[in-house]
Amino acid sequence: MSLDGNIIGHIKNGEEREFDIPEGNHDFFLKIDWCRSNVLSFKDNGSIVSFECGSSCRGWKIFLAIVYIIFLPNKYLWLEKNL
Repeated sequence: MSLDGNIIGHIKNGEEREFDIPEGNHDFFLKIDWCRSNVLSFKDNGSIVSFECGSSCRGWKIFLAIVYIIFLPNKYLWLEKNL
């Protein structure tokens, strides 16, 4: 888990994590080996900010894992901000 270019922690499958972060504008993404998620930019004004994440290679897409790893490494994981 990377916030503003700094690793802030690790997360496992099915796990939930909480972090205290400074107020302001941030860039957040997830990384596994040489693959990563999309980068989400958000502004924290002191309230709770919540995200969901996962692998793009679920279900039948598991057969495309090698394609994601070689050609789409920045789409191997997905990251969304909850509203």
